[in-house]
Amino acid sequence: MLKKGLLLTVTKSIYPPFFVDNNSLDFLESQLTGSNGNRVRVLLIEAIDKKLISCPFPIMSEYEEKSDPPMFCEDLELKKIFVNKKELDVITQLSGVASDFPHTLKRIKKTNRNPGDPWLLANALAKEGTIVTEELPSKGGIAGKQKNSLKKLPDICQAASIKWTNGQGLLDWCENNLMK
Repeated sequence: MLKKGLLLTVTKSIYPPFFVDNNSLDFLESQLTGSNGNRVRVLLIEAIDKKLISCPFPIMSEYEEKSDPPMFCEDLELKKIFVNKKELDVITQLSGVASDFPHTLKRIKKTNRNPGDPWLLANALAKEGTIVTEELPSKGGIAGKQKNSLKKLPDICQAASIKWTNGQGLLDWCENNLMK
């Protein structure tokens, strides 16, 4: 059973943390090369310096396997986004994620890799954070659906009372809260 904020980490920011999935990393990377690229870079570096954005280690592995070297890995400042350690409070949440939302683990059997979604969910639960994903909720929402049948991150977030946004929402939040 999922328990929000079961064990909070000792160092807590005054802002809620954001946990970013692969699709949102792609979106953020595309924004770095756009017309507002310099502004996006400043926002991301500020958020990363304040330890507001992180990415669980399974997502880092998936992200680094791409054929093109990702910008986030080339830039030393932006590489700080990846959390490469297993924290007790997060690991404690994983069993709840696995039992309540088994579809988040189905890729383990198919690909023999550790999927990122359970880690995103566990981090968000343990640290009362927000998940950043480009996935869209299911049409019709989660009404009447069994919790253990949900597959999309926004649906799971809604069922588990976890905040979520997309990459643009993250950038907007940074603009409104960090650059005043």
